[in-house]
Amino acid sequence: MLVGYLKKSGFELFEINKDKSISRTNINELKGLKRLISKKILIIDKALCLHVLKKYPPASRDDISKALSLEINDLFPYKKTDYYFKITTYQAYTLVDIWGWDSSLTDEIKDKFPYIQAIAEEACFFSEKAEISISFEDNMIYLLVYDKTGFLGSVVSKKIDGEQLANLLRKVRLDNKDIGQIKVFDNKNFKIQGLPNDLLPMVSYKSTKGYPFAIEYVRDLPIKRLSISELLVNLPEQKEIFFRAVIYILIGYLLSLFISSYYYDSYSNELKQKIALINSKLSRLDEKSKDLDKREIEKELNDKLKDSIVPIDLFNMLAQYLPEKTFLKRININDRNVELQIITEKPLEIIKILNNIDEIESLKVKGAFYKDQKGQYNITILLVF
Repeated sequence: MLVGYLKKSGFELFEINKDKSISRTNINELKGLKRLISKKILIIDKALCLHVLKKYPPASRDDISKALSLEINDLFPYKKTDYYFKITTYQAYTLVDIWGWDSSLTDEIKDKFPYIQAIAEEACFFSEKAEISISFEDNMIYLLVYDKTGFLGSVVSKKIDGEQLANLLRKVRLDNKDIGQIKVFDNKNFKIQGLPNDLLPMVSYKSTKGYPFAIEYVRDLPIKRLSISELLVNLPEQKEIFFRAVIYILIGYLLSLFISSYYYDSYSNELKQKIALINSKLSRLDEKSKDLDKREIEKELNDKLKDSIVPIDLFNMLAQYLPEKTFLKRININDRNVELQIITEKPLEIIKILNNIDEIESLKVKGAFYKDQKGQYNITILLVF
């Protein structure tokens, strides 16, 4: 997974590796399939987001999503707003936490980082037991409360004390006993004045390890939680992925043409050999039958041809009825008996088509047909005309 982090000072990119370690990277350093298929998430710094809590009557997620799409630009002071929302449902009403930011901020990076989802930083956090995180930025203190459902509430202030903490917990309907941990990031000297004694053991000091600590939560965030936000997929903006897909399709098409040409060349050579063999037999027949009447020879040959299949006619018929992506690997003609070895993705459809051709008197599948690693079947069919 690739995680972009957009903040006031610019854009940073991090990679979550298979062992769940997090490393800083650059989009230009990523090559091949990793750059193409990696899931790309964009985190919007809390300093760039505005938060609104809105109350709705009981409604489905789709209804709330439609309502937000209509009124989002009235909720935030931007010309055009991108947003992320979290729904909390109660019996009598629904609360929606909405984070909005100026869409021009993300428009600038979509070309170089075609993310599929953007998520507000405060919405990244979750914990099985309620937690409080405290971080510092631009001489401001950010206090955030969250539990297993995600974001519960936050306070931004130049000073945080026990009274403000108590007010926030009352606001989100939590008691001190509900708090499992208070995490203080990158400031071991910070103390909360007036912190209740029962919360003192809950305080722990953490280091961000050179990357925004929200990324650790995105790494462990359930996939269902990520799907809450609106998808921001826009194919024209993901030019690199689009053109790569087109190139792969063209390569596949050219490869199929090459394989078809190879097989038809093989059939042509086999046909030439059969014609040469027939000419040789006719030559020997001519030497042995000098005394025979010419008309008797012609009659015998015509009778023989009437009882035989003309290869060109057979090829034309097969080309007319067989579907695309069907390849003739081998063909053997013996009077009015024809043995075909066919490579196809739809063996039952081939059998049904051949069985409905009037010129074919009977059809029999020789042996079992099997499926190779490319999903194609190799079948042998005996036809009687």
